[in-house]
Amino acid sequence: MEQRHYGLDWLRIGAFGLLILYHIGMGFVPWDFHIKTAYPLAWVEWPMLLVNPWRLGLLFLISGVASRHRLRKLGSTRAFLGSRSARLLIPLAAGMAIWVAPQPWVELREKAGYAGTFARFWAEHNFTFGPTFAAYKPGFILPTWNHLWFVAYLWVYTVVAAGLALALGGRGQAAFDRAFGGARLFVLPLAWELAARSWLYPRFGETHGLFDDPYAHAAYLPLFLFGMGLARSPVLLDRASRRWRPLLGAALAAYAIRMAYNSAFPEGGPDAPA
Repeated sequence: MEQRHYGLDWLRIGAFGLLILYHIGMGFVPWDFHIKTAYPLAWVEWPMLLVNPWRLGLLFLISGVASRHRLRKLGSTRAFLGSRSARLLIPLAAGMAIWVAPQPWVELREKAGYAGTFARFWAEHNFTFGPTFAAYKPGFILPTWNHLWFVAYLWVYTVVAAGLALALGGRGQAAFDRAFGGARLFVLPLAWELAARSWLYPRFGETHGLFDDPYAHAAYLPLFLFGMGLARSPVLLDRASRRWRPLLGAALAAYAIRMAYNSAFPEGGPDAPA
């Protein structure tokens, strides 16, 4: 029987807990967001910037690990793709139709002067499938997935992973273990993410629009696939778990450098993606 990694379970719980707190904080920091308080708090930026660089990457990596275990449990790529499609696309459709709809309604009322009730907005505007409020914000298309974009991207990455599983078969895991042996386990993912952040984010930003989001795909798809490979590599998992203290120290040092830079050059730091 395959041993369960309870540390990954707790990591997933912690990541989603931080995600909830992060989006609460987005209402109070000076950065742009759907709904903002009239009294932003500058100090909230400090804990937000601590979480910002890795919160989404961590979710995609953990999703890759969970997807690999699901693929192994179901035993076939077809069953895996069908299962993941049902678990992702049905909640996404329900979320866009029902649960996300109040957010654009409140945003339009607060920022665009929309006076209609939520019932009117939902019946007349939420399913227009076009830029109904383009005068307020170009590209404001309804219905929207807003923060459910993660689910849509995760489904696309699942399709990519299923295709790779069919194409590579058992060769993929051996290639992964060779590619990330030794210090490359830490150096290669970090180098890739730094390159994406340095070259792609300043040019394209992060749109969450799926078809016009090269930075997000360059940052998150490799992490999802990395998680899938890591899930079936006990040697690399053990190596990563034994190095968590120096890695945590390096992360905190990087955060201190970033905050020192932002304090010295408050107008020159990188904008934080929402």
